[in-house]
Amino acid sequence: MPNEPTWNLDEQISTLCGNEQVYQDDVTVHDENVDYRYDSYVLEKQQSVELPVVEGNQNSTNEIENHGAGEAPIIGYADEPLLPLVDACASLVDILYNLSFCVNMAVEETPTEPPDGLTINESAAIRLYTIEWKAPHRSLYSMLNHTLKHCSREELQPYFRYMKL
Repeated sequence: MPNEPTWNLDEQISTLCGNEQVYQDDVTVHDENVDYRYDSYVLEKQQSVELPVVEGNQNSTNEIENHGAGEAPIIGYADEPLLPLVDACASLVDILYNLSFCVNMAVEETPTEPPDGLTINESAAIRLYTIEWKAPHRSLYSMLNHTLKHCSREELQPYFRYMKL
């Protein structure tokens, strides 16, 4: 982190890798078992801290863990053949507005050698999932997520070839 007064510390507070950064003015903790490094802007505490679960959050956590617990597993998509994105989306053309245009755009914008080690079709499938459709039309991710959460497993079948990618 640069030691400049213009550095925005609000964006630097994180708990990644067990490191916690806190404003020195806000908190000062002294513990002989902890290695503290002082900076004029921040106090870094190199220690893992286990936080207690707050009762209000516990209910939310349980709701998230139990969400979909009664849903039937998705069976069948793994048996689908691995197809190019254009062919994998053929069964979705009647479900999603202007899908052919978005598929072509996703494929065209994907590099010939994606940097993430995926194939062009796999990378384009992820790109397609993130494309926003123009209102009032719903995007692929919106329709797929809605179908996953609220519809019967039979209604997922048109998405199976896309999901295989």
